[in-house]
Amino acid sequence: MPNTVSKNIILEEFSKYGWKLKTQNKNNGYFYKPGHPGKFIIEKTNNPINPIKISVPIPNTELQYTTSYSLLEEHVASHDMIKHLNNYINKNYIYPKQLPTTTDEIEWA
Repeated sequence: MPNTVSKNIILEEFSKYGWKLKTQNKNNGYFYKPGHPGKFIIEKTNNPINPIKISVPIPNTELQYTTSYSLLEEHVASHDMIKHLNNYINKNYIYPKQLPTTTDEIEWA
């Protein structure tokens, strides 16, 4: 997990929108929201070059976007987590189980 200041900023922002933090240990944790698919994951790995890894849900899929950061980029990782959260909540996402099953169901603009 990021340093205490970054962690508190992330926690405050996610809590504001009803997301809960589940820590697996001092280096790994994720945010989840009951009734929403996907998780926002942040962890410190043993990678000596880019040990901070974040993973965010890709809307309308069951996939995650994952990227890594160096320790010097910890503030960037924190900012990116919040940016991805804001992008996620500011869109009207269709969850995977609600996606159209045929092209006839898609409205084209």
